[in-house]
Amino acid sequence: MKQRSVAQMAIPDYQTVMSETEIERLWLDEAMHPDDDLDRGLAKAYPAQEVLDRARSRLK
Repeated sequence: MKQRSVAQMAIPDYQTVMSETEIERLWLDEAMHPDDDLDRGLAKAYPAQEVLDRARSRLK
């Protein structure tokens, strides 16, 4: 089975809308927002184990 790109999965008719490069750039820009928020002190990071432990305790 041929693997599809992020752009192909996100927008069925993506080639008529924008190029693969443009879509990949938009995904990267969007992915940077949480990192920027951390750098500016607008968000807080938690260790993965702590997050998982808290989630599991809420399911009990």
